[in-house]
Amino acid sequence: MAAAVARGPDIEMANLSSRPAEKAGREILYTRLGILLTCGATAVVVISMVNLFREHFHTGATRLWFEDALFLMTLQVFAYGNMVYLASRFGYFKRLQLHRPATRDELECVYDREARSVAVLIPSYREELRVIRQTIISAALMEYPGKRITLLIDDPPEPPDSPTREHLCATRRLPQEIEAMFRGMEERYARQLADFETRCSLGAIDPKHESDALAALYREVAAWLESQAAEYEVIDHTDVLYLRRVLREPARAHRSRAHEMEASAASGSLDVHRIRHEYRRLASLFAVRITSFERKRFDNLSHTLNKAMNL
Repeated sequence: MAAAVARGPDIEMANLSSRPAEKAGREILYTRLGILLTCGATAVVVISMVNLFREHFHTGATRLWFEDALFLMTLQVFAYGNMVYLASRFGYFKRLQLHRPATRDELECVYDREARSVAVLIPSYREELRVIRQTIISAALMEYPGKRITLLIDDPPEPPDSPTREHLCATRRLPQEIEAMFRGMEERYARQLADFETRCSLGAIDPKHESDALAALYREVAAWLESQAAEYEVIDHTDVLYLRRVLREPARAHRSRAHEMEASAASGSLDVHRIRHEYRRLASLFAVRITSFERKRFDNLSHTLNKAMNL
């Protein structure tokens, strides 16, 4: 995630972000050539067909005249479709060329003000528990304050057999279990933020002490993510992707952030505003409310077999 990139590799990230722009420039050139070739080839064929059309018309060859007209219309349809594709392609690469990825400071400004809450809806119909767990935790670890997650359980509320009932009960418990797991971490970092605000009100801020504390907290978060990854059983490729992108990569980013805190304190660039920013970010990492909803338990709601009906 962009918000977890340390300040050190900013130049490297800028170089990486310039490569799509270079590729877009080449693709725009190819698209322009394609438009010119399409227009030229279409014009040549149309002129030839019009001349042939006139010749057959004047000679009274009605059948050939009809065939020429049908071929010409078919050609125009294909030419139109090709031009629509090339125009869309040109617009896409032009937009890609002008795109500028948001910087980390721009992404993280949500921690310095009251951010709007974000609701994540997860539809589920007899899904595997590990898939639901992956999805909820992935959404819960999204780096944004004020997250709310709702698991939309679309299973029949009264299963006919025991295995299905057990699976439904486990699905209903899962949001509560995950929120309880996150709640302890949330309370810990919320206390750290509250303690910092208390120190601020007393005027007892030591940047070196705060940087060491922040570094230790970030390493603690990284260790927690790594422990979750170590305990997770890998079954297929989705588990590998989940471990890499959701747990291990953020863990490395948090460790990098810890080094950054120490380096900032050593250089004297860690001010009160930045310290408060980091405490707020830590307090929001595990701040999430997770609930579930089952529309089929309500007689006045639709029971249509469509997960979108939960909305």
